[in-house]
Amino acid sequence: MKISLIGPSYPFRGGISLNTTLLFRALKVKHEVEFYSFSRQYPKWLFPGKDDEEREFSLLKEEKAQRIIDSLNPYTWIKVFFKIRKNQSEVLI
Repeated sequence: MKISLIGPSYPFRGGISLNTTLLFRALKVKHEVEFYSFSRQYPKWLFPGKDDEEREFSLLKEEKAQRIIDSLNPYTWIKVFFKIRKNQSEVLI
């Protein structure tokens, strides 16, 4: 089954990014999965003195995640839409 997964991926901070990355790894065992993630989630001013990424557990970083969605640039949302349509995914998560 062709699946497209959209969400934050590790190394972004928080439980959602961690669990989305683990979901991708579980799904790709039996399915063809495309993982679209964020290149930027928030403006830099929300993280003064640091950023929104963790660097502690580098083994959790998913190299196959396509980090192309910029939350501040709607053009990238359209770009992902066309990639999903071209891929002919059966399921969108």
